[in-house]
Amino acid sequence: MLGWEYPPHISGGLGTACEGLTTALARHGVAIDFLVPTLYGEEDAPHMQLLSASGCGNDGTSRHTVGRTAGSPGSSDRP
Repeated sequence: MLGWEYPPHISGGLGTACEGLTTALARHGVAIDFLVPTLYGEEDAPHMQLLSASGCGNDGTSRHTVGRTAGSPGSSDRP
């Protein structure tokens, strides 16, 4: 899923709507990868993986994950 923002960093209402949609989908067993331009590290999304498109991780990778981890309930082993 693609989005522009995710709580607590909100510039409009899309992030709040996406939080509600992804929470509801996860309750039905849907594994969600949610891509935003930038993650700030304050996001709380244990029901999905939040991914950053910015590629500004300290380890040089383009994937920054916040939320559930591989092997946790509802997670997938997708790279």
